[in-house]
Amino acid sequence: MEHETDHLSVWQETGAVPQRRGMVARSTQHSVPSATFLTSEPATPTQLAEALTPCLALVAPVGMDEDAQATWFQAAFMALADYPAELVKRGAKAAMLKADHPSKIVPLIVSEVAQAMEWRKAARRRAEPTLAIALRETAAEEAERTEVGKMMGALVRKMEARANAKQ
Repeated sequence: MEHETDHLSVWQETGAVPQRRGMVARSTQHSVPSATFLTSEPATPTQLAEALTPCLALVAPVGMDEDAQATWFQAAFMALADYPAELVKRGAKAAMLKADHPSKIVPLIVSEVAQAMEWRKAARRRAEPTLAIALRETAAEEAERTEVGKMMGALVRKMEARANAKQ
């Protein structure tokens, strides 16, 4: 029974090779994909261009002039503006293998990294309450520092006044 898939298995993606029960060896051909996309910033225009240019070069029709290509890049940049460079690169590799027309490149990239983007959004949602608490605590600490500073200033002035009165 043959099983075809467009996605890598966990073993292929991580480069791990099952050996014996309880032992996993590391393949030298693959590396573990990083999870930096969970916290990384969106790709810069340069990073987007580096990932998308080879995709467009493979499928751009002969009649697609520079103006049409520039318009395509603008639309692609807008569509992928929130995507980290790591995910755009991963999606672009898949698009280079599957896309046969410029209009299919961005949808293939988005489709390829959809699950990772969902993980990213979920991680950010989980981090938001923590960030809000940290900001509230920081504001409270700042207010406390300000009040302590005022009290220390008053104490210093009082001590200076006593020292001056004794002289």
